[in-house]
Amino acid sequence: MTGTDDFQQNVPYPRLLDAPNAEQGFSSLVNGIVPRANMRFANAAARTAALPNPATGMETYLIAEGRKEIYDGTAWRVYVPQGSWVDWTPEWILGNGEMGTSTSAGRYRRTGTTIEMEAKLTCGAGSSLGDNYVGIRLPVPASDPTDLSHHRQGQGRHIDGTGSAWHSLITVVDIGGLTAAVFGYRLWDMGWVYPGGQGLGQGGNGPLAWAPGGSLRLQLAYEAAT
Repeated sequence: MTGTDDFQQNVPYPRLLDAPNAEQGFSSLVNGIVPRANMRFANAAARTAALPNPATGMETYLIAEGRKEIYDGTAWRVYVPQGSWVDWTPEWILGNGEMGTSTSAGRYRRTGTTIEMEAKLTCGAGSSLGDNYVGIRLPVPASDPTDLSHHRQGQGRHIDGTGSAWHSLITVVDIGGLTAAVFGYRLWDMGWVYPGGQGLGQGGNGPLAWAPGGSLRLQLAYEAAT
């Protein structure tokens, strides 16, 4: 009578008293092990042809797509181990403002479909936030969930050139977006307004101070498109 492994994986093997049948014995063993291994396929189409009815927990590597996926009982999910932080120079969009000699720095990492990012814009000579759109280009495009009108929100802070005043910021990623918009909180009603707009500065009468040494710092987590 065929036995099974001691690890409760139901991999069969022939017993000593079984009738000799090398082909059947090895076939049962191989077919029991392979579905529990990290199977490799040329692409997703080849996998679908080979595994029309995948079992929960199956693992595959798609060569053309360059990724590992695990079947969770409903769909194949991309598996990506927690990534290391990657240095990144964000591209800022200042609407009718000017970058001047401002410097940009940042980093991000990817865990599965989740992107965590941090970014900093340090004001330099000849820089202006303007009074219009302020945004940052994402390191990886955002997903497009059909049941949400907007995507993720993050946080940030503005520090003036003297380091004596901090203001809260909020970042917003639209669904399917390539950029995140940056807003400040208007002091008299907590409404959102671009950092160069009115109602954010000292006494709520003007824009945020923007002079050499000042900075915008952002943190954001969102779902990647792929």
